[in-house]
Amino acid sequence: MVSHQVSGRSFLRATNTLAFLEHALAVLQPTGLNGAAKLEVFAQLAAFVAGHVAHEIAQAAVSRFPDRAAAEARYLAAVAADGCHPELAEALSTPGRPLTPEATFTRFLNRLIDGLDTD
Repeated sequence: MVSHQVSGRSFLRATNTLAFLEHALAVLQPTGLNGAAKLEVFAQLAAFVAGHVAHEIAQAAVSRFPDRAAAEARYLAAVAADGCHPELAEALSTPGRPLTPEATFTRFLNRLIDGLDTD
């Protein structure tokens, strides 16, 4: 298998990464997917985790500037109220969900694994 480069370092040569990959492939064994499909599922999961980490980093950065977050919230509320963005208005009218990193990660992962109908 070819190792992938991440930040100039080999991503798949790390012992824990290989153990995680091996475990993921073993967990996927009952699905009957072929090896290539299992590797694609692993890649999707790894991309999800990397994206979520980036999301958490961005959220932490925004939290240091509460005025900016409040300004963005006011802007979105104004845009949603202008009548030109009914889908956005409906989405913003939905009660918020817990924003803790753990709750958000779990909710997003459930959607990835179980599909859009997960709540």
